[in-house]
Amino acid sequence: MVLPLARRDGGFKLLAYQDPQRRASKRQKDLLDIMRLVEAHPKLNKLLPAAVSKKLAE
Repeated sequence: MVLPLARRDGGFKLLAYQDPQRRASKRQKDLLDIMRLVEAHPKLNKLLPAAVSKKLAE
């Protein structure tokens, strides 16, 4: 299951992060945005795909 985490500006950070055609620097920025969302709302962490959760734990 893919969960699109929405930001206030309407972007879908999780989908953007998982896009293999996206520039690596943009994907890192997306990952940091996801990290900020999870820090602000810890319940979201259990909804993330395992690969993304693992990346956040690194």
